[in-house]
Amino acid sequence: MKPGRWPPMGTSDWDSIPTEGCMRRYLVIAGVIGLWQAAALNGQAEPSVTPDPLLGRLVGQWTMTGTVRERPATYRLDVTWVLRQRFIELHMQDVKHMPPLYEARVFIALDSMTDLLTRTTLHAF
Repeated sequence: MKPGRWPPMGTSDWDSIPTEGCMRRYLVIAGVIGLWQAAALNGQAEPSVTPDPLLGRLVGQWTMTGTVRERPATYRLDVTWVLRQRFIELHMQDVKHMPPLYEARVFIALDSMTDLLTRTTLHAF
């Protein structure tokens, strides 16, 4: 077979496909992909984390009242465990208006590496 364009134009003869080294390449590629996926799955393994008792005391329904910009404000706060009890979610909504003029979701967790609380806040107003 002459070097040049592969596959040869107008060829349908599968016996002429060069196989030397192809199987080895496929096995190496498959092995690398397999190791990569195993490493990714191992990195996603769930560490055994017990729910933080302090965060657990916040779980429930609450009413928040106070002053925002010198005006009285009332919010409903629902606190629940999420993501396999690793985080608590605080969902706060303005109760005076429908749809609410203010809504927030706050996620709090205990970082097991540093023993510090972490927080992520999403809000719309």
